[in-house]
Amino acid sequence: MTTNHPTQRSPLFGSSGTGEAVIDLIHEIPDTSTISENSFLVETPEPQTAFVVRTQFIGVRRDDLNANSSSFLAAKRRRRSKRVSVLIGELSRHVDDDCFEASTHQVLSEVRDLLRFLTEAQAGERVQSEGNACEILRQIRDSLMRSGWQKYRVPSVRSAVMAVISPLVIEDDITAEHADRCMDVLLDCGLEPVLEPEFHG
Repeated sequence: MTTNHPTQRSPLFGSSGTGEAVIDLIHEIPDTSTISENSFLVETPEPQTAFVVRTQFIGVRRDDLNANSSSFLAAKRRRRSKRVSVLIGELSRHVDDDCFEASTHQVLSEVRDLLRFLTEAQAGERVQSEGNACEILRQIRDSLMRSGWQKYRVPSVRSAVMAVISPLVIEDDITAEHADRCMDVLLDCGLEPVLEPEFHG
């Protein structure tokens, strides 16, 4: 199981002490005795855009990998939330396209799928640890609906949404404060984080 953890500076990238761009990758593996770290440089076609990738391997108890455990759900949520964040960042490539709505629909589909997964995982007698994460996902889902998707053309809106997704990517526990913060940010962006059920499709 692999989870990509960004640094606090950005939902996707951080910075090393020497000023290079940094991507942190944390791999969760079923071995409590193995914790190691390695750093290496990745060269891109343009030397000035070279960045550092830091990899860290962290042992995870095998019991925590059980499909009914809170640790398992948190790991799945972190990985899949990163996918949502990346897709929102990639919208910058399509802001002038006539099919921009289709690009935002891909984001919406990922959010819906993750929300459905977490909701079903918490049904019945299974773990109840992702309620606040689900609330954030519902808010982001609703913000993309009706005419809200058009606001995602604006760079500051995309950056703000990626920032409120960041805790879903890096945190083990999502709190009510995270959900409240998401609501405030989306409202400040002029988005609608809460729609009536008939708009959910």
